[in-house]
Parts: sequence; C-alpha cells; structure tokens
Amino acid sequence: MTPTDGWPDAGADAWIALSSRLQRFVATRSGRTDVVVRIAPGLRPDPGPAWSGVFRPGIAEVELDARTVLDEPLDDPAAIDPADGRDRARHPRLLGATALASAHAAHSIWVPPGDLPAPLQTAVQVLERTRVLTAHVRGRPVDRRRLRAAAPAFVIPDPRWNSVDMLGLVTAGVIGENEALPARSALTESAGEEGLRAVMDLLSTTSLLADGDDTGLLAAARSLCSLLGVADATDTGTTDARDTTPEGPATPRAPASRRDDPVGLALDRLSAQARQVDDELPSPFVQASREIETAHRQHARAAFRATFEEPRRGLLPTRREPDAPLRLQARVLADSLRRARFRHRSASTLPSATPPGVLRLAEAMRREAQRAAGARITARPWLQGRRREVDQPPLRVGLSWDVSGSRAPVHAGMADLAWALAWAMAHVEGELAAVAWGSTAVPVVWPGTVPSRVVEPPCGGGSSACPQSLRALDGALDLTRGTGLRLVIVMTDSRIAHRRIVRDEVDALVSSGVRVLWVTPVPDPRAPHGATALVLADPGTLVAELGKSICSILSRTSR
Repeated sequence: MTPTDGWPDAGADAWIALSSRLQRFVATRSGRTDVVVRIAPGLRPDPGPAWSGVFRPGIAEVELDARTVLDEPLDDPAAIDPADGRDRARHPRLLGATALASAHAAHSIWVPPGDLPAPLQTAVQVLERTRVLTAHVRGRPVDRRRLRAAAPAFVIPDPRWNSVDMLGLVTAGVIGENEALPARSALTESAGEEGLRAVMDLLSTTSLLADGDDTGLLAAARSLCSLLGVADATDTGTTDARDTTPEGPATPRAPASRRDDPVGLALDRLSAQARQVDDELPSPFVQASREIETAHRQHARAAFRATFEEPRRGLLPTRREPDAPLRLQARVLADSLRRARFRHRSASTLPSATPPGVLRLAEAMRREAQRAAGARITARPWLQGRRREVDQPPLRVGLSWDVSGSRAPVHAGMADLAWALAWAMAHVEGELAAVAWGSTAVPVVWPGTVPSRVVEPPCGGGSSACPQSLRALDGALDLTRGTGLRLVIVMTDSRIAHRRIVRDEVDALVSSGVRVLWVTPVPDPRAPHGATALVLADPGTLVAELGKSICSILSRTSR
C-alpha cells in the first residue's frame, strides 16, 4: 500500500480508528458483530471506476478504498464518525458504500464459484446487489440517500450492464422510475419493449428470493444473459470467488468517454444531488432525516419531563444511609474508572477570526470598530465547532433499572449500585442519571447529582416502562446528540413487555454511538442487537462485577 499526498499512510492510526467506527456502523446495520472493516487509500492498486469496496463472506471482512468514497485531502479520517448525524450527512458516499457492504453481510450467503463464465458472474453480481439492496432499504429507508450518492462507485460502467444495474436500483427503491429514464431508453434500444418488460419482471422476481437461494439466483442470471443477448458460456475467465460480492469481478469494459454513457451521466447527477447538503434548502432526504432526529429529541425531552420533573403520587421511596462496605466499593469503582485509559471524540467550540462557523454579530461589530479606529483587531466573529479524539473525554452513564415484582430479590443490591455509580461518576468528572421502571418510570438519581442516601424506589407491578426509561435517560443526558463517551446500562431479568419498542430504542442509541450494556441474571437470547450482553447472577457482587465490565468497555474504546 502506498501513501497518497493528501492523506496519512494507509497503516496510520487515523485509518485504524475510522475502521473501528465503521465496524460498529456495519454491526448495527447488518446485525453481525463478527464482520471486520478495513478502510484506507490504496487497498487495491487500481480500484477502477466501479470498485468502492468488497465484502468477503468467507472471512467476514469489508474492504473500502478511501480514494473512491472520500475526497482527498478534504476529508480527514480522524474527524469522521458515522455515529454523528452531522458526519453521516457530510459523507454520504462513504456511508452508502458501507451500507451496501452491510446489506451483503446481512443477506449474502452463497458465493458464486470462481469458474463461472465472466458474463454469468456479472449477471449474478447485478442481481444479487438488487436483491440485498431491496431487503436493506425495506428495513433501513434512511440509507436511500447514501446509496444514491455512492451509486457511481459500485454500478458497473459497462454499457451492456449498467442499464440493468440502474433499473435494479429502481426495484430496490433507491431511486425513482423517472430518474432511470436513460436506463430504460438504453435497454429499450438494445432489447426492445418486450425485453425491457422481461428484465423488469426478472429483477422484481429476483428481489424476492430468499437468502442462500443459489439455484434461483443462478437461473435468474442465465435468463438475464439470454435477455441481453450475452452468451454466458463465452468470454470465460476466473476470478477470486471471495471478491464476487458486493462489487464483483474485475471491472468490465467501460465506454471510451463518460459522454458516451447517458446512464453513467444520470448516475453522476443523482450522486451529486444526494451529496449536496444545503442548510437553507435541504434535500428531501436530509429534511426527512432532520425531522426524524427532531421528533426523537422531542420525545426524549418529553419523557425526561414526565419522569424527572412532574410530581408523582403513590408510594414514596425508602432511603437509608450507605454503610461502610458500600462506601468502600464506591471508592474502588471510582479508582478503577480513573485508571481505565480510553479515547473518544470530544467536541469543543472555539472563537475564530475567519470563517467557517457561526457568525456572532456583536463580535463582527467590534471588529469593524477596531478596524475603523486603526486599532489592532482582536475580535473573533466566528465560532467553530471542533471534534477530535482525546484521552479521558467526558463520560455520561444512564442506568435503567427494572423494579418489577420479579426483581424483588436483587432490589437492595440495585439501589446500592445506583448510589455507588453516582458517587464514582462524580469523582471522575462524569455524569450519571438513573431511572427505575416497572409499570411506570420513576427517577432515582437526577442528572449529575449524588444522593446523600441510598434510594430504594417501590418494587412491584408490571414491566412495561422500559422504553420510557430509555427515552428519559436520553433526554436527561442528551445521549443521542452528545459527544464524549456515553453508556447506558439496562438491568432486567429479560421478562419485559414491548420488546420491539425496546429494540428500536436501543437501536437508536447504538446508531448514535452510545454503548448499551444489557445485564441479566441468566443469558438472554433476545437481547437487542448492538447491545453488549452481560450475565450477573449474584446480587452481592453487582457493584464490583459491573464496575469491571464498565472499565472493560472503556478500555476497548481505546482506538
């Protein structure tokens, strides 16, 4: 691998850290935690016009070439975090290529043998991409804009195939039918109206194939070769079978000029539109994403007010003084957190004399006054936000605590844990909020406070308020929009209601870069995807064992 002029060397820490962050994004999108992601410039000597990356199912690895998904040298790998909504808007090509790899990781099981004829391999590649994108977009419609932005990097540039590839994006729901008119015209010219309808029907049928249906996929690929007039037994050649998804074999022949390829020009236009983020006139995709984030933030704030601020009637919590062993455990936990070395992105706002940034009118007027008076200009009218990885960034922890009737045996131990965590977090300049839930959610520890006594909320009732507790913690600590290291601990016996809503809330947290620790007394096979499962059966060791797990998570966040 050779370094490029504008970027750090491919083996630099910045690329390793970005690979780790993208790996968490792929795990969230695909539901797989075994997939390894590598991104750097020059992973292949010549990635070609249609090679954004590759997923190798045999070794569960994703390779992304930075030269095709980032802009050199404007995009600093150390400053990109897929968990940050602003970075997801700034780098749709990168996230689109990663989303495609995630779709293959989730749905591509069969690997075509390397001795297939080259045209048949290309047909399999096009149809498999259509199939996995259909399944991915159905569950993740927010990725449409990113896939549009990355399309020129993975659609085959060969005029024999790119029309079908573009119509496959229509079938998958990535682009609209009117946006694919150049592909329809080109395919009508080469195969006729009947051929166009047959190709569209074949794409629709293939999109419904089950994962691992190699017989159906291979039969559809032979039919596609027949419809396009491409002999699948000619032009044979072998490729590394591990590279056949998602970007497939070596790039087929490309047109002599982009001007000779109306389909390629149309894809370039769609990509440019998807990559343009205008704050004053946002695209429908950006606007929809912002509306979703705004609605989620409003729901989180409403849950925070309903949980922490509204007066409550009913049984009052009991309070007791922390005993000497509990105080000792809290001190040990604080020492462990202080010694745990971890790195994460932290945000800061700095004044600047030059744009970009937020213009402050008072400072701008002061600058003009200094300039008119001939004085030395010290005003800094702009505020710039900077995000970078730092040692020991701010730490925020939310504790969601099940107090339903089945949790009575561990209730006292949980109250001890909440007090010890609050005490330890205050001594490492962190912040904790704790919510107990059964049939409703009640506050135990207010954000950033340390109760003078151990608080035991009433125990009993159902277990339906887990989603409300997670939303309340988000609103209390600004978890989904904040920076620094954020962790949510869910303590339950896994006998909870509204599993789907809980899964959605955990998914929203994980997608925003929040670590979620799912703690149960016995293994929970239905633990939400993206959460780290932990089994703690002995209530007497909750503080010590959970402290070790938290420190382990912080240490693994090192780079």
